[in-house]
Amino acid sequence: MKIRPALFYRIILCCIIFSGCLLNTPSQKEIGKSTESLVSGNTIFAISLYRKIDAPDRNLFFSPMSLSTALSMTWEGAGGNTKKEMATVMHLPENPSGIRYANQTLLADINAIQVNDEIILLAANRIWPQKGITCLDTYTNVLKTFYLSDVKTVDYITPALAAREINTWVEEKTKSQIKHLVPPTALNPTTRLVLTNAVYFKGNWQTPFNPSQTIIAPFKTSMGEVINAPMMNLKDTFNYTENDRLKAIELPYAGNTLSMILLLPKDERDFKNLENELSLENLKICLEKLESKKIRVTIPRFKISAGIDLSQTLTGMGMKDAFSPNADFSGIDGTKDLYISAVLHKAFIDVNEKGTEAAAASAVIVARKTAVEHLPVFKADHPFVFMIRENRHGSILFMGRVMNPLEE
Repeated sequence: MKIRPALFYRIILCCIIFSGCLLNTPSQKEIGKSTESLVSGNTIFAISLYRKIDAPDRNLFFSPMSLSTALSMTWEGAGGNTKKEMATVMHLPENPSGIRYANQTLLADINAIQVNDEIILLAANRIWPQKGITCLDTYTNVLKTFYLSDVKTVDYITPALAAREINTWVEEKTKSQIKHLVPPTALNPTTRLVLTNAVYFKGNWQTPFNPSQTIIAPFKTSMGEVINAPMMNLKDTFNYTENDRLKAIELPYAGNTLSMILLLPKDERDFKNLENELSLENLKICLEKLESKKIRVTIPRFKISAGIDLSQTLTGMGMKDAFSPNADFSGIDGTKDLYISAVLHKAFIDVNEKGTEAAAASAVIVARKTAVEHLPVFKADHPFVFMIRENRHGSILFMGRVMNPLEE
């Protein structure tokens, strides 16, 4: 069969383009390295943000993963110094392609974690452009492909209706645990885009606490006040370590793909030092020293609900241009007319004898400018830091502290 020259060259061109796509796709080893690098950066960002959120002597809870994802989707549309500042504050790896494939891997792996009815873990992204405003195809394609995001237009001319539609989606994705993430007052006719992430987790402990063993017992708050709180008790084998100043324990959820890590100073007066010394390196060292031991565990049953606008916090951390007239988000719509007007975050956690339910959501709002046994004892009867990790990659999904288990 004779092939016409024009058709022949088209076939060759298609082969070259297809080969180029394959060549640009990193290997699994490279994706693994990028994922490890992204998780390390996200952990540093999580700890930095933990320190900067101004909530003295109050319970604290937020989702580093939710915030990192929503901000990374925004970063994809940034340019110039705006992009550089965002990457620096978020401790993103230098390779943009690596960041994309790493996020794709993490989101896919997180949504794949299901253990019968004992573990539910879901993460979802959606962007909400203003009706009639066109985002660049290159931008929306990146978000769809690498952040598994979908797109839904809304009309910010009517802020109340737009907020209701966004909040309904968030509420649905978080099983009704996060409500009213975006108040209508945060939107106005200059709003051009809202980027949202929602994450939901419900998991049973691998070894549940017996409710009949829960007793009302003293807990000393960060203010030195002794209160009576419901304290759950359990004796079993857990990964545990301690040194002169600190005790650490890993409480696994069913299937052992997720765990809660608790860090407890031996002296309650040392809690501030524990917070100040938190770092990626110190956390790694601590986790590497965990060993399987029979432990008597006492922790409070607690709930925390939190909501915050992180705009000032992120600006103070060095993400200045994104919130200013100098912002460059030309990668979103091809203009330099956009800036971030707010970064909203809400989170919820309920820790009880059966397990844990946690949810969080983030919204980046982009607007136009204008018994007597000698066992080690882990008794969390004073303030402690906790985090929920995805164990395969080490991603910190949620992080917080308990200063008073009765304060919701």
